[in-house]
Amino acid sequence: MKKLLTLISCILLLASCKYDDSDLWEKVDDLDKRLEALEQTVQTMNTTISSLRTVVEALEDGKVVMNIEQTEDGYALKMSDGSTITLYNGRNGADAPVIGVKQDTDGYYYWTRTVDGQTEWLLDEANNKVRASGKDGVGGVTPVIGVDDDGNWTVDYGEGPQLILGPNGEPVSALGEEGPAGDSFFSSVTDNDDSVVLTLSNGTVIKLPKLTDATIAFVEEGKASVYYGYSKSLDIEIDGIRSAMVTAPCGWEASINLSTKKVRVSAPWLDEADAEFSGYIGIIAVTDGGIPVTVVKEIKAGYEVSSPAEANTVMTEVIVPHLSAAAPFDVKFVVTEDVTTYTNINIPAAMTAATTPTLTIVAQAGSSAGYVGTGAYNCAYDGEVIVSVPEGMTVKTASVMIPEGSVTFTGKGIIDNVSTLDAGNLLHVGAGTTVNTIRCNNRLGGLINEGTIGTLNVSGFGAGKEFQLIDYGKIADINDPSGVAEQIHPRAVSNGSSKFISKVIEYRPAPGQYGLSSYSSLANANSIVGKYGSPVTLGMFGGYIVFQFDHSVINWNGTDFVVRGNAFATANEPGAVMVSFDANGNGLPDDEWFELKGDLYDAESTIADYEITYTKPADAASLITWSDNKGGSGTMTKGTSKWPALYTDITTLTFSGRKIEMPTMYELSCGYGYADTFTADYKTVINGDSDTASTNKFDIDRADSPKKLLAVDFIKIYNPVYQVDTKYPTFNEISTEIAGAVSVSLSRTPVSGSGVEGWEDGGSL
Repeated sequence: MKKLLTLISCILLLASCKYDDSDLWEKVDDLDKRLEALEQTVQTMNTTISSLRTVVEALEDGKVVMNIEQTEDGYALKMSDGSTITLYNGRNGADAPVIGVKQDTDGYYYWTRTVDGQTEWLLDEANNKVRASGKDGVGGVTPVIGVDDDGNWTVDYGEGPQLILGPNGEPVSALGEEGPAGDSFFSSVTDNDDSVVLTLSNGTVIKLPKLTDATIAFVEEGKASVYYGYSKSLDIEIDGIRSAMVTAPCGWEASINLSTKKVRVSAPWLDEADAEFSGYIGIIAVTDGGIPVTVVKEIKAGYEVSSPAEANTVMTEVIVPHLSAAAPFDVKFVVTEDVTTYTNINIPAAMTAATTPTLTIVAQAGSSAGYVGTGAYNCAYDGEVIVSVPEGMTVKTASVMIPEGSVTFTGKGIIDNVSTLDAGNLLHVGAGTTVNTIRCNNRLGGLINEGTIGTLNVSGFGAGKEFQLIDYGKIADINDPSGVAEQIHPRAVSNGSSKFISKVIEYRPAPGQYGLSSYSSLANANSIVGKYGSPVTLGMFGGYIVFQFDHSVINWNGTDFVVRGNAFATANEPGAVMVSFDANGNGLPDDEWFELKGDLYDAESTIADYEITYTKPADAASLITWSDNKGGSGTMTKGTSKWPALYTDITTLTFSGRKIEMPTMYELSCGYGYADTFTADYKTVINGDSDTASTNKFDIDRADSPKKLLAVDFIKIYNPVYQVDTKYPTFNEISTEIAGAVSVSLSRTPVSGSGVEGWEDGGSL
């Protein structure tokens, strides 16, 4: 209607040049009213067209009318599948095309349109008739009525709007002098004892049978949700039914028992091939009078349970048998019943972060006396428990006891009291969540707050205990008599923050086969800034690179950052990873460093405090010598080991770190926790970001820190191996290669301006 709006603008412009513009304003008002009426007409027409298709499908699917009610605007037909078909009276007229259906000689119904009393088939661009229902593998189409920029009627059945032409071949205008009319598609609706007869404006008669001598219906209205791999009984009302059978989507099992008046359905499990996780179950019944009746109900495999007790049953009967680290899956319970008593969702001993990374409990119903809890004092679960309270709901008490895991409270609702909280790693209060009171005990490692906390009670912490706190939201009061809470202030995330490395702070390679090549140059090291670049070699043992992102990496649950190396199945050259937080705030990596524990961190063969010194030979023909702090010494391989070219005036290099045994790079003998290794999750994608594929994944929780680190600013990667490859010694040393890194935490961290203390807009404490 752009041209119509332009017309109004022109009228207004002309009116501004005259003193007496009352006539023009009347015309504008009249046009505006007609446009308003047209929009309403179009909306009503499309609603009725959709209803007309539903009528045809009901007729072809054997559904029957359970009840008919006359409304202010037309009729409401209550169908046997629980749905309601709405028919509008509209008002008769000749301006609008009338969309209808008509049965063709093949027995199927097709769309028609009537203009100026002449009815014709609706044709697509290929001049084919358009089916009104989907059956036998052929999809039906619902036409959409519209008005183009010139104010003419259009119809769209999936291929774009087309003009509706009148008998004279000209477009049919939607705006007459009196506005639109003719949105009545039904000339009559007749309610008989055994049927409802619909007579369309084009003369087509549709007869829908009514159920009068029997009753069959599902007791519970709406969609039925069944947990994956679980069974559920659905109550039905029946009377005067002779026989019945039930159908279900692929992967489901269903049966009907007329004597107990129940339909039992079993949902497929998560990994069942070709299963449909949503669809319809259908009861095909025959009444005592011999009338066939079809009743359908929408079903969905999901996470809804009626109560914590049902959740515990599902845990035992369904989830535990499927637990496997080889095929991990998340669990999410939606508790639909009002919880007013002390109840608890138990976590089985077999459930771990490896089998079930997250366990989510959605308190869908509750009251001021409501309770949401999970875990136990002896619970071994080390994944993430998420408690979600929807907007408008208040839960009296939330209790989560998982000594080794992490807890997240989310949703827009209110939790009055969080008690007996026992989380060894992280407590996270999400944005929009309100917690009036939280009591933290001595096992809590850290708190990240994005919501609103009334009072944070920190108690029970013994001597030397402390935990870190990041506040992105609002904490009204902190009760910390022992002074163990340390609020830290990470570097903020901005709208322009990048997930890639922002700066290489230091590059210090050890001698190696690429010492004289571009792979060990400062220019190549800087190629990994802002993107993935050319592999950067670290040389023999101790060679390292230090870099940072343009924001602090926050320690959320799971993977926090990834590192891309040059690994493949037959090439593993591990790089140990260290992290540091800028506690003194000077922007330099001069605070305490912590190493992320790889699988060989505590191995018997690992030397924790190894130090090696390389000495540059007097001439190029001589060998590079080395000595260590364990009494060892020797020379590097002649001809292949080179003194790095970037050290023009340096003749000795000393490196230190944990030395691990890695005799050959052709076997992954170092396990997880290192860069440039081809681990089982190397190809895994995190949060749909393709840049996290072909990378090693790192969790800050693996840091060898005495307390939980909630954020880090600097990352260091060094080669922990001094070893010439024993399988192919011509390849010389096992030397780590780094091509870049990505901050995974960026997508979860609030943007600057959210309210954290120390940011430009102040904070809560």
